[in-house]
Amino acid sequence: MPNYAALDNVQHKELRVITERHAAYGDAVMQGLTFPAEFRNLQATYPIVFALNPEGDGYDAVALFGFERGENLFLGPDGWEAPVIPLSVERQPFLIGKNGDELAVLVDLAHRGCRARRGRPCSTRTAAPPTTWSASRRYCARCTKESLPAAASWPRCRRWT
Repeated sequence: MPNYAALDNVQHKELRVITERHAAYGDAVMQGLTFPAEFRNLQATYPIVFALNPEGDGYDAVALFGFERGENLFLGPDGWEAPVIPLSVERQPFLIGKNGDELAVLVDLAHRGCRARRGRPCSTRTAAPPTTWSASRRYCARCTKESLPAAASWPRCRRWT
């Protein structure tokens, strides 16, 4: 069960995130959301399909990694074995969400990649955010920016089913 919290340089001073890609860190998934802006980069590696969303009121574009739940054919013993990883996977355990009335970078504290002793720090001893935080903000911002136009147009696909 996810446990989202707004990423805070002081509150999460001990938090570390494992950035390696491995089944043990939650990457054994059969699909990942994708956006039209990344189709060009992903289509040579992954099949991209439109799947009915969990709410049943529209479609999401997904890159397929396997054929059944928990299967990722792109994961090997040394991690992800594809030349590119979809942004929705790369950004984990971070996402953009609401913190009060403002958008903020959130971290899923229950994610298997969040550890207290191993991984890249999410905080620094100074007020400046670490590279882990900066990179995550870029990934999340791209995911948010790319998903908004797509989300508005894909429900129209429903009329063709």
